[in-house]
Amino acid sequence: MHEENVFEWMKFAKMDLDTAIHIEATMRPKPLEIICYHCQQSAEKYLKATFVYFQKPIEKTHDLTFLAEVLQDSIDVSDDIYRACAALTKYGVKARYPFQLVTSQNDVSFAIANAKRIQYWVESLVKQFP
Repeated sequence: MHEENVFEWMKFAKMDLDTAIHIEATMRPKPLEIICYHCQQSAEKYLKATFVYFQKPIEKTHDLTFLAEVLQDSIDVSDDIYRACAALTKYGVKARYPFQLVTSQNDVSFAIANAKRIQYWVESLVKQFP
């Protein structure tokens, strides 16, 4: 059951990232805030999959840096992952509402790259599921 829960979180995380990538590639004009939002949501779900993996209670927050800090008790979280979390956190709430966030294509490229960075990190952790 534990393994199924981890992979269910990861499945939903991947759907968010795939959605961001698909929207970025196909929609014109691009809804930049929505793409960044899906990247943040993907990273949040990947991090929460890691909570399940380490059998930690899931924190109810959109603050990815805070989630990474809590995970630091169970595994070494690199500076690279912290930077990715910090860059994505702002898209979790502000991107949902008009006039809260100004974004550009550069933001989208970085958001997708950071979401992928977190995806690969989590996938490498659970590769050898105990």
